[in-house]
Amino acid sequence: MKTIAFNLGKDAKAYIEGSTSGYANLEELKSVQNGKVVIETAEANTTTREGAGWGSSTPTIRTATVELHAMMKVSDSVLETIEDAVVAGGVIEGAFLTGARDTAGSRGPYGWWMITSFARDEPIEGVVPVDVSLKLQEFIGYTKDGSDPTPV
Repeated sequence: MKTIAFNLGKDAKAYIEGSTSGYANLEELKSVQNGKVVIETAEANTTTREGAGWGSSTPTIRTATVELHAMMKVSDSVLETIEDAVVAGGVIEGAFLTGARDTAGSRGPYGWWMITSFARDEPIEGVVPVDVSLKLQEFIGYTKDGSDPTPV
């Protein structure tokens, strides 16, 4: 019987800087319930008369954003790192992968991220959820096999 391998959302990982920097030292934010990684490229209009009536465009600036929906735990050092960066107006090191580091098929961006939003809901019943939005400030690399990304 043939099986087809897929990257499953339940296996995705959000890694955030720990006590020391570097890809191998990133710590997993385990309380993530849902995540979304968006990489986009802007375009410049390069249409000319020689295009015989066809429009033309050229890729320009790339951007990456990450949206995380996490459950707040009483003691979660990784979520506290994010909170501290929000308060200080700083950036955090992070990698957002489709699976665990050093796992075949695990892929995603790695770099320094600015937290653009940190929103906490406080329902009378249930766990306190946190929504975090991050925007890539400095691109370090992109891994396709979970290993330390080679800078591009």
